[in-house]
Amino acid sequence: MCELYSYRNLKFQSDGMTVMSSFPPYSNPSTSDGSIHQTAPPFNAGGSYYSYQQFQAQRSGVQSQWSQNQNQWPPTQKPDPDAYVPQGAANFSQSQTANWVNGPMYGSSAALPSYHGSAAPSVITNMSYRTNGGADTPDNMSTISTMTGYGGQYSSRASTASLQQEKDPAEMASTLIDYLQDEQIDVRRRAMETFSVLMQKKMPSGGGHCLNSIDDTLKLRLFQALIVQIKKNIEELQHSRVHSSASNYERYNIIMQEQNSLFRILQYVVSMPKFLSVFCEYIRESKGDALHTIVHAIPDYGRQERDVHDPLNRETKRFLTHIFLVIHSIIQPTQGQTDMREFCRRVCHNPTVITRMTRIFSQVRVTKHPDQQEEYRNRRLKRTVVLCLKEALSFSTSNPESAVRAAVNQNFIENLLSGIDCGDDTRYLMPFLSTLTVMLNAPRRSKQPEPEKSKFVEFVHRRFLDIGGFRKVAKLVSSPDSKICENALLCMCYTGNHGLLRDRELSEVVGHLLNLISRLIQEKEALPGKVDPVGREAKRLAKILNKTLAVFGMICGNSAVKEQLSRQGMSVVCLKCVEQDHTARNTDGVESALIIMNNLLNEKNPQVTLVRDQIIQAPAGPRVLLDQLVAGEFANKKRAMNILCRLKTGSSESLGDSFCAAKSSDGSHDFATALVNLIGQFFDPCRHPCECPCRDYVDFLANAFQFLKTLALQSLVFLDHTVQRVRENNVIKHLCRCANPKVCQAIIDFATELGTRDYTLFSDLSSDHNFTMRLKQLQSIPELGRSAGELLSRIQNYSLNTDLASAMGWGATL
Repeated sequence: MCELYSYRNLKFQSDGMTVMSSFPPYSNPSTSDGSIHQTAPPFNAGGSYYSYQQFQAQRSGVQSQWSQNQNQWPPTQKPDPDAYVPQGAANFSQSQTANWVNGPMYGSSAALPSYHGSAAPSVITNMSYRTNGGADTPDNMSTISTMTGYGGQYSSRASTASLQQEKDPAEMASTLIDYLQDEQIDVRRRAMETFSVLMQKKMPSGGGHCLNSIDDTLKLRLFQALIVQIKKNIEELQHSRVHSSASNYERYNIIMQEQNSLFRILQYVVSMPKFLSVFCEYIRESKGDALHTIVHAIPDYGRQERDVHDPLNRETKRFLTHIFLVIHSIIQPTQGQTDMREFCRRVCHNPTVITRMTRIFSQVRVTKHPDQQEEYRNRRLKRTVVLCLKEALSFSTSNPESAVRAAVNQNFIENLLSGIDCGDDTRYLMPFLSTLTVMLNAPRRSKQPEPEKSKFVEFVHRRFLDIGGFRKVAKLVSSPDSKICENALLCMCYTGNHGLLRDRELSEVVGHLLNLISRLIQEKEALPGKVDPVGREAKRLAKILNKTLAVFGMICGNSAVKEQLSRQGMSVVCLKCVEQDHTARNTDGVESALIIMNNLLNEKNPQVTLVRDQIIQAPAGPRVLLDQLVAGEFANKKRAMNILCRLKTGSSESLGDSFCAAKSSDGSHDFATALVNLIGQFFDPCRHPCECPCRDYVDFLANAFQFLKTLALQSLVFLDHTVQRVRENNVIKHLCRCANPKVCQAIIDFATELGTRDYTLFSDLSSDHNFTMRLKQLQSIPELGRSAGELLSRIQNYSLNTDLASAMGWGATL
């Protein structure tokens, strides 16, 4: 139960003095021109009781005894200048109250006294005369305000305060809700001030917040009252800004102050899950009108900045913080409100709304401030705005171009990067970086047809790269926070293929990435000694490593990057990554590492010889590549095969025994066994002409024959082993079924080289009539005629020599 005090007989007991108070009814009519004419000073939760007494006396034409000098205090009420007032005692818009209470305002020429410190008495307000025609009945005289002071002789927490009446929080809230809908702005203001006190109350029995005890019907009434008044104020604000006269400007400020109070209450209550669920239901019942009202309340400072000298002063920032916290409460991922979240994202995914949000985001300055609280408020506002923008921009739609372009045109990418540059707090930095990731990914997930999609991607990514975003984001990959590191790598992955990076200086970027990948490899090597039962740490490292390798694979098109990676031994690093990721079945990491090695082995790389030597000399190099041929996916088999073929020429090192004697990790395959099996497995596509859709298989088979021939020429032992495998599987006789000229050429060259060194192979071929006939057919094909004729000639010569030797041997026996 909340403590409430009797309207008629409220007692302050201190030092034997009792003060009795009774407030007469009051009215505050509007002026004849319809403008709001303030005749009463506002009172906040920590305002002055005696100010109100003076105000009432002034309205009745009676001057209070002590009001002639605002610095003269009543007896026994001397202020304590050193008194400590805890934060929250008058937490509601203290600066606004100071402006309202002090000085001649609202049509009054009298200066109103102000009090500070713990000696300041609390406001005691009653507005129950508004019901039942203003009759002065016991029912109508129920009190709707509470004492809020902290310490001091007039405090509700003073031990001498006597409780006159206890009321149910629901009854108090119901009364306040009625006054929130009053036509008089000062009545609504006092109701909001009292409600702000109620929001901070706890149940005496320890049952939690007293607002939690009210039922859903009352919660719904509260939201209806708040939204209706917010909507009225929006319309009034639009009217008051039509003319720039002083009266309209003052009127505008008064309404904005009320909007601030309304959104403060709304933000506070929707932060409680029980209220949020009711509010979402209210949005559904209003068919989205309530949410549209909240979003429409976001100011458009693009049009107002000509009239308002400083649109983002302290009070404005508080108002904006309340609005965006309300939106964020709905738009953030919450369990059980998925449909409302998607609806809110769709409402905010509007170019006009995005433009307003990004303008506000750009005008909030986060710099070192002498007042740490002020700096914290700025950071909080900017973080809340960017979180709302992130959810709005990530809304799944077939054409996100209009919303994203609206953000880009407001320099949103530049402002995000500025926030990233000055961000030193992970909680503050992460929303900026994740929102930048959403911005860069939005064009890629667009379902627009070409070439519109390509133009959209170019528009966003070029803006990011032109302002040095790639280099700025690369600095974050060394962050100890894995989420920051991963999001930074995502930004680089989305833009790494852009042509602008082909000629950029990226040595600093490469340095950051090399340091990261070295650290990741060390952490992965240390994993077996760590307790990681579900493999969470291994998955985390794999995700980051995959993205790092993907970025390397993209920027390898830069010639300077190729040379730098070649000198830094990147090929050896890639072999380690392939070895680790193959064991963990991480095909993405394997794919990226193989792509990098293929790029480094490009003939246009001046350091290609160095790269070849590094791979050949690597102890695990042959085994790692052989494992891919044996157990990798076909795409990775093809990449490994390309690497092996590029090693055979131009290297100062011979392949030698390291490759000829290499065994797979399971010990069941060597290169001869693996390649012969793969040739038989993938040969069927080569039965068709070269126009068939299986060109990848054609290239793979041609490379397999070439590399097998290269290894056979390196070692006599491996030659014998290869010939044995070839004869067992009839590999060369696949020529009879082959219709692809490229593969036919590879088979002919392979048979010619191996048969020249091992005549047993020619012996098998000479006895196969179909094979020799196939060679005669291939002689008629221009690109194959010469090589096919040479092989046929050697087979025939071998057969002739064999027959001649047999005849001579038979003749010698006669």
